[in-house]
Formats: sequence, C-alpha cells, structure tokens
Amino acid sequence: MLAIPAALLVSIILARTLGPNDYGTYTFALSLINLFALMLTGGISQLVTREVAFALHEHDRGLIKGVILSSTAWGLMSSALAILVIWGALTFFGSSADSMMRVLLLTGSAALPILALAPVWAGTLRGHGLGAKSQFPGLLLMPLTQLVTVTVLISLDILVVRTAMIAFVLSNSVVALVGLYLMKKTVSDTLRSAVATYRLSRWSKSSAIFTGIALITYLNTQIGVLLLGLTSSKADVAAFQIADRAAQFVILTIAIIELVLAPHVARHHKARQHERLQGLFSISRRIGAAITFVVALPMIFYGATIIRLLFGEIYVETVVQPLAIISIALVVRALFGPTSTFLSMTGNERSTLAALGLALLVNVILTLILAPKMGATGAGWASAAGIVTWSLLLGHQTQRKLDIPILRI
Repeated sequence: MLAIPAALLVSIILARTLGPNDYGTYTFALSLINLFALMLTGGISQLVTREVAFALHEHDRGLIKGVILSSTAWGLMSSALAILVIWGALTFFGSSADSMMRVLLLTGSAALPILALAPVWAGTLRGHGLGAKSQFPGLLLMPLTQLVTVTVLISLDILVVRTAMIAFVLSNSVVALVGLYLMKKTVSDTLRSAVATYRLSRWSKSSAIFTGIALITYLNTQIGVLLLGLTSSKADVAAFQIADRAAQFVILTIAIIELVLAPHVARHHKARQHERLQGLFSISRRIGAAITFVVALPMIFYGATIIRLLFGEIYVETVVQPLAIISIALVVRALFGPTSTFLSMTGNERSTLAALGLALLVNVILTLILAPKMGATGAGWASAAGIVTWSLLLGHQTQRKLDIPILRI
C-alpha cells in the first residue's frame, strides 16, 4: 500500500518537471530496458518460487542451493552479454536513432545485471513463504530510494532526462544490496553444508515458459508505450504511462494477494490438497474483486480531478479516458480471481503462456489500428481488450485444469 503511492509520486515529479515530451522519452527508454531484463530472466522468479517451495516440502536443501546458484549464474552471464549487444548495436547501427534515446539506453543498460538478479532473491524468499520480505527491496525500497534521489536532483537543479535515468540505475543498486542481504540471511545457515543438486533440463524448460509468461504479461501492459513510441508522439507515450501508473491502484489488492498466495498454492498442490486450493481461490477472488471495484470507482468517475491534482492540467485531456478504460478492464480481471498464479504454481504454465500470447496478439493488433488515430485513448482500448481476453481464457483454463469454479459466489 506504500509502494504504489511512492512510485506514483516519482512519476508525478518526473512528469511535472520533465514535461510531456521528455517524460515520454524517458518512459519509452525505461520500458525498453525493462523489456530487455524480462527477456533475460523474466521467468526466474516464478521458477525459483515454485522449486524452493517444492524443495522445502521434500526437505531437499541441495535442490534449493542448486536452483539459486544456477539462476544467479544465468542472470549474470546473460545480462553481461546483453550489455555488449546493446552497446554494439547502438554504436555501430544506431546512428539514425535519436541521440538522447541512445544515451538513455546506454545508461539504463547498466541496471541489467541488477534487474537480472532481483528475481533470484525475490523468488527464494517467496518460496520460503516470506512474501512481504521478498517484495520489500524492489516494490517499496526502489521507489523510495528513487524518490530521494530525484528530490536531491531537483534541489540541485540538475533533474533532466539523463540524470533521471542515472537515478534509476543508482536506486536499483541500493535495492540489489538489500535484496541479496535478505536472501543470504534467510538461507545461508541452512545451505552452507548442503551439496547443490541440479535439474537443469527441467528448469530450463520451465524457465523458458515462465519467461514467456512474464514477457507477455509485461507487453500486455506496456505494448501501448512501446508502439506509441514508434507510431505516435512522445506526449501520447507519457499520457498512456500516466494512465497505466494511476491504474495500478486499482489492481493493488490483487497484486498483494497473488504475491502471498504463490508458495501456498504450490505446497497445497504438491500435497494434493484440492479442497484447500479451492478455498484459497474462492476467498482471494471475493476479497480482491470487492476491493478492486471500490478503488476503481474514483478512477472511472473522477479521473479528471485526480489527474489535474496530481499531474497538472496539461495531462487531463489525454489521460482521463485511457485511465477509466483500463480501470474498468482491471475490475473484470479481478472478478476472475488469481488464475495466473494458480496455473503457474501447479505446473500448468503452458496454459498461462498460451492465453497471454493470444491476449497480446489482440492487444498489438488493436493498438496498431487505434493508436495512430486515437493516441493514448486508442492504446487504452487495446490494453483493455487484452486484459479482458486473457482474463476469460485463464478463467476457462483454471476451471478446466484445476476443477476450480471461477465465478461461483
């Protein structure tokens, strides 16, 4: 509940200080950096969470050590290679690219090793049932540290697009140190004498699927930013990003519930406790949907007042409609419950990937059709269609694969 307001405050400061065009440039570059990170290790967090939960159930410390070591090695190697590829591409083939965009991408790529390691510590802590601790570094400490850094830059009158990206990299560095400390404190004593065991073949297959899920999930929310950056103005990019950021309040409850549920779903599934799985799904869906509906109402009916108060009059005209549209779609998502978490934690990640892939296709097609004519509002309609599509598909798969009634009151 503290994390999203902190992140929103950072967005408010940057949007007001940089203005629509520069903030749009910064947002577009940041979306690309996060996309690169997800392509490398987007599936590690879910994989580590599931494998650690399974290993704890089986009292296999060697398996925990093996999945941590192999995930860490992959994150470091893949991110180092990605930095070289980005540097080479921008140096030798990026002469036609916007000079500021090149600077931002080169600067932001320094955060890739940190972003690649974050899923390892987060997944390890979540697998131990430490949901809040697993999210503290990235979810709360990151925006708070970034807020302090940005405030210092403003006080020194040096907050521009490039220094904003430097603040992002520095904040991630602080998060990395804290996250690694929390993981080490949790597992070091129990794993010091354990001999690592590896199941690389199974892990690599599952990781690829989980990465696809994470990548497509991210694209379903950020494809508007990416395609608007290519087909429309930077002001439209900024407007859509603000709408999406404000709409995070709507889905906050669902995000918290799914973070807490993941290891428990994995353990109950492993123990074949189907009635407990049904009970967890039912109560989490009811609570999540009720709170999401209440939070969405002001976003839908009083969006102009909210945007005017937080971001300024300059953003009202372009942000209000996409904010309302996305908020309504997120209410629909909440009505179907935490389907993605239940499928992913019970070995049905392929079903999740297929549903998300189809939803992304719907999102991309509609964005390409609507965004050039309608700007951020068109991207909002496309995003909403994608959210509703994957909600329907995941709900159907959850009912079919897990025998869990989706919309039973």
